[in-house]
Amino acid sequence: MGRLTVNIYRTMAKGFVYMVWNGEHFIGEIDHYGLQTLLSKDDYDKVKNNTRTKFLLDIDKLQQYVKPPKYKY
Repeated sequence: MGRLTVNIYRTMAKGFVYMVWNGEHFIGEIDHYGLQTLLSKDDYDKVKNNTRTKFLLDIDKLQQYVKPPKYKY
């Protein structure tokens, strides 16, 4: 099982949607329910209190919860 370092940004224009990036590569979007499942409680609180944070996450879990965006920015 591989791991990937990702940045998670809160999307100000859409409520409860977060963008997931790997460096300059946009991976997709995740809603707050998926984010709560993906992260621990402490890590989820960091995302809520900051506009962006960096995490080392399992690639399999990322593929399960992170979806391509419904709309283009």
